[in-house]
Amino acid sequence: MNIISPANVQQKSLYCYIFSNTSVLMTIQNKVTNASCDRELILIWLGNKSETTQISYRSTVEKFIEFIAKPLSEVKLEDLQLWERGLKARFKLTTVANKVLVIKSLFSFWVKTGYL
Repeated sequence: MNIISPANVQQKSLYCYIFSNTSVLMTIQNKVTNASCDRELILIWLGNKSETTQISYRSTVEKFIEFIAKPLSEVKLEDLQLWERGLKARFKLTTVANKVLVIKSLFSFWVKTGYL
């Protein structure tokens, strides 16, 4: 896995997460993990998934990281939308939807754990 992007994360008591035109307001009291970089938390996120799912999700995340070329903690909605448009030009809508759900799952996990 080629994901090496340390993130300077500060705890936030209130975090508004926007993804694919969906807004979710979450309150985070404490971080529930000691992960200190994107790679560590990705591995934790993948840990409870089947081997086949891990392989598929890891591939999607690595390609997403290559595309955005910055730490995941710095990703903006525009980055996600641009990536999704690029996928739509190359893949069937079902494949695009699956790839977007993988990234959405990752970011949702990060918000729930207090990493973002």
